[in-house]
Amino acid sequence: MDFYHNRRTQLLRGGKTDDVDAYLVAHPANVHYLTGLDLAEAVLVSAKGTFVVFPEDVVPPRKQLPPEVTPIPRADTTDPTAAAAEAVRAGGAKAVGVEADHLSVAALDRLAEAVGKTTLRPLAGRVEDLRTTKDPSEAEAIKRALSVGGRAMLMFRAILREVDTELELVRQMDQLLLRAGADAPAFPSVVALGDHAAASVVRPATDPPVAEVSKLYVRWGAVVGGYCGTLARSFRSPFGAPPLRKTKQERTAFTYEKVSAAVREAMRAAVAATRAEATVGEVARAAHAQLAAAGFDKYAAQEVGHGVGLDPREGPFLRPGDTTPLLQGMVLNITPQVRIPEWGMVKFSQTVVVNREGTTDLGGSPANDD
Repeated sequence: MDFYHNRRTQLLRGGKTDDVDAYLVAHPANVHYLTGLDLAEAVLVSAKGTFVVFPEDVVPPRKQLPPEVTPIPRADTTDPTAAAAEAVRAGGAKAVGVEADHLSVAALDRLAEAVGKTTLRPLAGRVEDLRTTKDPSEAEAIKRALSVGGRAMLMFRAILREVDTELELVRQMDQLLLRAGADAPAFPSVVALGDHAAASVVRPATDPPVAEVSKLYVRWGAVVGGYCGTLARSFRSPFGAPPLRKTKQERTAFTYEKVSAAVREAMRAAVAATRAEATVGEVARAAHAQLAAAGFDKYAAQEVGHGVGLDPREGPFLRPGDTTPLLQGMVLNITPQVRIPEWGMVKFSQTVVVNREGTTDLGGSPANDD
């Protein structure tokens, strides 16, 4: 099945509603979604065909492209807007939808001048809306990325040393992702030791070492074939913090076991509530109900997950009160968390595909973690 052709066809179906006869797309993830061509810079999707802009030194041979795809070379010295305008002219479009979320005012003005009488209509989220629902090839790519991320974590825990600091561990995780088979890290890895994880912005530090904290929080992800696998884990330090090194909150109020048990229950409740035609708000409320019952409602993050795909974080976003319906084929990274000042954070992630009966697990379940 030609998934890329199907996606372009779906996009064009909105033309009548948007009052356009073509769509010009230049955001890299959206271009990849519509073409699968990594070196493409922009694409015009019209009823007359698909016109793809490439740097002139990497234009693929015509025989390597689908019949409906016409390559448009862009000279290195040419403003990208000029090549995009050439694609618009080649497509014979009278009214073109352009990406309002990704096109600057200056670029829009240059493009409008270059295309002459063609009408440009800034439209928001047209390709992103299509991307929220994944086809089987996308779900399989995300599953592979999650598997790579899982292998990286096994290596990470195997080489963990008492003297390691956050800064050293971040660098190690990024390298381990590549060794495990990732094309690239999906985002800068996060390693937060002890109460550092409770900070609103986590920046890797050179102290304390792992031996002086009781728990770790790690957020990491792999890109495989353009798709992201996003993971988050909290776990006890294998070395154990000396009693005097523990924070007052750890000594007198909260144990890791109590907090992690509540977060795991919130995860299970959120996954159980996830199914086609449920709303994202229902999923979020299911997680929050469990955290409230355990006494952690004031420490719980409002958002308990989000979509994942070509970007490590994309729609839909699982927040209470949001009535956006879940659709079959959506891939969700479910991530309930509890963040306690001067104590730290516990967060787990699980990635699932939404179906009519509930969900299909793609990997990343925290069931067997410490």
